[in-house]
Amino acid sequence: ETDVTGCIGPAQTLPVQIHKPTTAGITGPTTTCQGQMGDTYIAGGTLGSTYAWTITGGTQATGGNTETITVNWGTGTSGIVEVVETDVHSCTGDPVNENITLNTKPTANFLPVADTVYLSQGGEVQLNNTSTNADSYRWYFGDGDSSSQTSPEHTYDQTGSYTIQLIVDNQGCTDTMVRSVTVLDKPPVSSGIYDLNGGFEFTIHPNPASDIAVFVIKTRSYADLDIAIHNIVGEKIIGKRLQNRSQQAVKLDVSILPSGIYFVTLTGDERQQTKKLVIDH
Repeated sequence: ETDVTGCIGPAQTLPVQIHKPTTAGITGPTTTCQGQMGDTYIAGGTLGSTYAWTITGGTQATGGNTETITVNWGTGTSGIVEVVETDVHSCTGDPVNENITLNTKPTANFLPVADTVYLSQGGEVQLNNTSTNADSYRWYFGDGDSSSQTSPEHTYDQTGSYTIQLIVDNQGCTDTMVRSVTVLDKPPVSSGIYDLNGGFEFTIHPNPASDIAVFVIKTRSYADLDIAIHNIVGEKIIGKRLQNRSQQAVKLDVSILPSGIYFVTLTGDERQQTKKLVIDH
């Protein structure tokens, strides 16, 4: 300070403390899957700070301006997670970011060549794998066996309904598909009766059924028809004779049947058709 007489006083110093938060980094997966939901990212900051997050290639799902957020990723091949920390003194740090690799998510799909097979014919199921973007496969056949082949064949040795599960993988990204196959002891005995789609046809509503199943029958013949429901081992559970008309709807009470897979056979005038009925209580 210099006074009015030109005299200079002693110098005064005032210490100034500069606050600038230093974010240690971001923890979370740096390699994940396209379309992945809910990946967690955490900023290594200071107690009491707030955080401004910027997501490229995805969207912030939860967390707001806290140190921990979740991200839903899009379908691109890469992304960026960036955060800027502001401490309790309203001082802002430098941006910190993490580059993210998004691997292609596979799609699982397959079809059995036949969804019903017979022990008397070998009990073999052939599986046609139509999955995409997968580099490894894991099959579970519902009977305790498994396989890592692309399109395996599997042999069952007991009757029943089996759920086949396929899990496909691509660099840690997975997808799953399940389908069912029915194994019977042997095909229905035709006793000389042959299938003729043009003779008559029938549909089942609803299917799956729980209480009442309606069978809508169309035919060009006037012969009587027999309708029968068999279980998967071929035992006849319900039977009924129908006086034929060109079209009729037949209602059967199936509420007494346990949940499972059954087969409905319509027979008459040297013709026969069989269709699958699912009971689901």
